[in-house]
Amino acid sequence: MFFTLAFAAWRLPEIITLFPIAGTLGWFAIGYAHYNTPMPDSVLFLFVASVLALVWALATFIIYGFIKRNALLTGCIDFCFAIIFIAVVRELHGIISIAMTDCSLFPIVVLSSSFRPLGYGGNIVGNCHMLKACFALAIVNMIFFFYTTVCIGALPTFLSGLC
Repeated sequence: MFFTLAFAAWRLPEIITLFPIAGTLGWFAIGYAHYNTPMPDSVLFLFVASVLALVWALATFIIYGFIKRNALLTGCIDFCFAIIFIAVVRELHGIISIAMTDCSLFPIVVLSSSFRPLGYGGNIVGNCHMLKACFALAIVNMIFFFYTTVCIGALPTFLSGLC
């Protein structure tokens, strides 16, 4: 019972923090698609990883019976998502060094600043802050997926002890 509650208590914040990432970067993706230009790789990687992780987190939260029967598979996939988020954070690490007031130095923001739909009327600082928020939430989700991997990994051992 403890691991079930611990899993649900951590899976729900994962879902809650994945929605803003997917929504914000989806907004960027629509803007880039509208102007028929390729999205920067680091932003695209984070967008794809967050959408896939959101689908996985929703599916495993809704269908908890799958996790009880296939805990090892679920733990491995959660571990893979944690590793993917590490790679995405590494890819976007350049955004850390930018001061809050001078976002115009980051190449992704410079590329997107010429497109009006991508930043509150062309506001470069708005784009930068949205990318920084997505970066921070990616770090949070990396920690969440590691924790649920550990939680799910302990589940089969705990259940076998009861039977």
